[in-house]
Amino acid sequence: MRRPIKKACDECIARKVKCSGTWPCDACRQSSRRVDCTFLKPVGRRGPKVRRLEGRARSVVVLVGTGLISSDQDAAESCNSVLSMGLDSVAWVDCATGQLAARDGPVHRNHTAAPSAAVDTAFYENHTSIPLAVLSHIVHLYQQSSYSVWPIINAPALLQKLESIPDVDILRLAMALSAATMAQLQLPPLLFGDVAMDCTTMAAECMKLRDANPSRERLDLRSILVSFFLHVYHAKRNRRKSAMGFIQQAISGAERLGLNAVSVTEQVMTFDEVIANKEVLFLLLWISERGYAMHLGLQPSYTCPIVKPDFHSCSPEVQGLLELGQLFATFDMISTRHRDATTVTFAGSLAATEAALSGLSLSQQNGPTTRVADYCITKEWMRTIIWQKALSQRLLSSTSCVDLMTFRFPAVVGRALLCSLQGFSESDLLPLGRDQVSLFRA
Repeated sequence: MRRPIKKACDECIARKVKCSGTWPCDACRQSSRRVDCTFLKPVGRRGPKVRRLEGRARSVVVLVGTGLISSDQDAAESCNSVLSMGLDSVAWVDCATGQLAARDGPVHRNHTAAPSAAVDTAFYENHTSIPLAVLSHIVHLYQQSSYSVWPIINAPALLQKLESIPDVDILRLAMALSAATMAQLQLPPLLFGDVAMDCTTMAAECMKLRDANPSRERLDLRSILVSFFLHVYHAKRNRRKSAMGFIQQAISGAERLGLNAVSVTEQVMTFDEVIANKEVLFLLLWISERGYAMHLGLQPSYTCPIVKPDFHSCSPEVQGLLELGQLFATFDMISTRHRDATTVTFAGSLAATEAALSGLSLSQQNGPTTRVADYCITKEWMRTIIWQKALSQRLLSSTSCVDLMTFRFPAVVGRALLCSLQGFSESDLLPLGRDQVSLFRA
């Protein structure tokens, strides 16, 4: 019986022919041309390939208490398999409590499987490979960190739906929300058994359900939110064309439902327990498209003036969103009222807009810290854009009595931003994205 060779020579590997393993090997000796029979290439890893995680993730979160990791031995084996991927650290999260259990090693206590009496396993296997424990964990994170930024999902109601037998619409919405939350917070991949799931996995599963479902063309609030969250995911992955397409899709659908009207029809506002603050949904879409278009230097698809919802009393998160919308409405003074203005009137328009922005202030200074930070950063960002417009039109002068028209204005904005962010921590800025944390550190 011929003994299997441990390593083929470099020439046989390149030519993809069978090697005898001797030196020189039979193939090299019988070759019509002179070749060097060498064994310099290192031996590659044998066995099945490990799924590569997108990006440069160096850590992973392992969900315990899910039924797949039920003892210290299971945890240790799972930890070894994770570290074999080349990752630096492992964080263990107990699904029953949502708390961090241990770091950089196996857990030191037993975990029992989470109850799932009302769950039809076959139903989920036919629709998605993402376990409900993973989706529930990320919805919890949305509730803790991202609700103040996107106050449009009733997280407790969505979690309750996920605990029973959710329909495809709920699964799609939960996956889109998970993709956006993981991308916005740059969460490490979640390990469930031997499968690592990141934001790309969530978005891909959402798109699979979206394309496979015959009712995907049905227009409702949930489908609009799916498009919005997919926009957030693609924007954070720097896929600009897809991100712009999804937010414009959401805006178009909201227009067709009449969400941009002064009075929204009762049919559109039908009770849906998983959607919160429906009255500000179009405002959130409008702000998102305006901000992303400004970032890319593009023209937004919705150019009509925004109709600001009228609330006598609302939550601090919604109030913060309303005041953020006021910032964008004030900034629109440049493009809508003075589009065909002369150089002199355009300079006056820039100065008037900057003065109006400077005069605005958040009425709830003690509101959600993330919302206050978002307001301050957006305000100074807009003032910088106005100065860049003045610079592009050669309106700056070192002798101007208006700060906006001088070369020192960016320093003025920088000082104002640092003063407004005093007292904020990195955790306050994290729900706004890692780019804002980088700005805070700078």
